[in-house]
Amino acid sequence: FLGLTEHIDATYRTVPERASRAVAGLSMGGYGAARLAIKYPERFAAAAVLSGAVFPEVPPALESLFSDVFGSPLDAARYRRELPETLLERWTDDTEKPAFYLTVGDDDTLTPYALSTQLHGALRDAGARTQFRVTNGPHAWPVWQGALDDVLRFFTREFGRYY
Repeated sequence: FLGLTEHIDATYRTVPERASRAVAGLSMGGYGAARLAIKYPERFAAAAVLSGAVFPEVPPALESLFSDVFGSPLDAARYRRELPETLLERWTDDTEKPAFYLTVGDDDTLTPYALSTQLHGALRDAGARTQFRVTNGPHAWPVWQGALDDVLRFFTREFGRYY
């Protein structure tokens, strides 16, 4: 991962510093966004997690999706070590914490809002600023599309804390 931000900064017109960097994703990408921001808080001012697949254990039906990242067959112990809640244990009082925006649909049967609620609570307990929204809808593009304006406003406010 550490080469990714450098590649982006070298390829695109960016402000290559934490105060101007955010990460966002939906579903499994939401899990990735949470994981990256928590694991590398020195690189991100903010993160958005839209219907994040933040499962405490990978559901058997989804193992093939996660095995590309966590070994094939899926290495459950490795997966648990990389869970956002587990990574939060590394944060200290001195950690400069990213802010988080979390949203999920109330009819989402793939990533139930209880999982996002748990992540929201864990982030708050760890000292991160969070915004959490449960909106109407399933695990589908209209829910995420409806959140994009709020996510961009959230990122703009967070960047404004530094400038």
